[in-house]
Amino acid sequence: MRIMPHYLNYLAPCTMERRFTEADLNDLSRNQLVELVEAQLHLWPTASKGKFRRGKTNMKAMTDALLTCQFTTRQPLPSASSGHVSSLAAKNSVVCQSGANAPIAVMPNAPIASIPPIIMPNVHIPPAIINDVEASHVDEEPSRKNVVLEAMDQEALSRESCSIVLLIEDTRHLFNDKISQRIEVPVIDSSGGMTHVGAKDVITALQASISAFEGPARLGIPDVENPEFTKFFGTLEGIEYIGLDEHESELLVVPRNGRLEITVARIGGARTSVKEEKPNALPFLDPFTQFEEFAKTEQVRLAASPASTRVKKKSPKPLTSEERDWLTAKVQAMEGFETFQKQHGQRLNNLNRVLYWKFAANFTQKYYKTEWPILSIEHEHSNGTVIRKHALETILDMKTTGLNQAINMSRILAKCYHGASKSPEVVNFVEDTTSVSLGSEPLVNFLLEWEKDHPGFGRELD
Repeated sequence: MRIMPHYLNYLAPCTMERRFTEADLNDLSRNQLVELVEAQLHLWPTASKGKFRRGKTNMKAMTDALLTCQFTTRQPLPSASSGHVSSLAAKNSVVCQSGANAPIAVMPNAPIASIPPIIMPNVHIPPAIINDVEASHVDEEPSRKNVVLEAMDQEALSRESCSIVLLIEDTRHLFNDKISQRIEVPVIDSSGGMTHVGAKDVITALQASISAFEGPARLGIPDVENPEFTKFFGTLEGIEYIGLDEHESELLVVPRNGRLEITVARIGGARTSVKEEKPNALPFLDPFTQFEEFAKTEQVRLAASPASTRVKKKSPKPLTSEERDWLTAKVQAMEGFETFQKQHGQRLNNLNRVLYWKFAANFTQKYYKTEWPILSIEHEHSNGTVIRKHALETILDMKTTGLNQAINMSRILAKCYHGASKSPEVVNFVEDTTSVSLGSEPLVNFLLEWEKDHPGFGRELD
């Protein structure tokens, strides 16, 4: 009697290469996952998961890589070692033969443990039978393996990428540029209900689209815990993306609505890379550090606001010789010019000051904003076609403050001194001859106070 070999009882489990399944990786420790990855380290997806680090790469990333990449194993399927017949063996029955013409005995499918060894007479089993069984098993396995691998590849492909709408706000200019662009990027991690993508993958896809832009610039997203603040994750120099850490891929969280907001800001001072800003390289900044970063960004924004870029009013051009001669002739022809010219630059009493103001005010009222005449065929206006106040100040030899004072005081005096209705109080103050050395300030203050106390004076004559 001889005992039938066990591999004939259930058609020995697969020893061909196959892809990992979730059952293979269940209950494995971190060290065991590391050993599986390092055994085929050349298959590690560096582009999507970054450089493999024995002490830092998490178990989720290793499990995903073993399931979705081309990692293989020669271990039998877990179901074959758990007391049940594998899916391949389940399709077959136990084949036995006694003698050359003996009928084939077929045993129904059953757990291996329930199939006792078959005790048979001392018969010879031709090697051809054993070879045929093993050959059929070997021929079937590659085609089945290809189908399984193809199905797993399609599944990995469908879940390794996602579509994102980028909402980009470029704050480097006076008016913020807002751009929307849809891109397709691989998913790095989707654990915990949150989708993580690589910052480098996002910027690379953006730069390959029609919405590409150039640096230098800082790139940021709303902080997860404090959305009103911006967390910067890298810079752009020219069209090249530079992350916070050249050895690690910065991960960005994609909101559930699939819209990822990106802020493009200036690089302050002489810095050209966020690598120099070590505090900003922290994954989560404390509130004080975030406020300092916000203050710096706000200073940059205010520096570019219209209030700080306001152009100073240009000084008017000097009068041409023709314009000066024409206006000089006009002022000299006015009554009282000789007296005005003598009083210019002198200490005056109140009465003479009132007459000085009146002459300047009358000349200004007569020619201010009137059109220049055609002085000659070649004449070109210095400051437009109308006479500006600067031209009158030049001819009267008065400054802007002095001419404005003369115009305003003459307006008040026209109601209470020069006109038909005179105020005795004003007349007495103006004609006081003892006010020579006091200057214009007492008279100006008196007239302003008088106008405030007599708002309706002189209106009854209008």
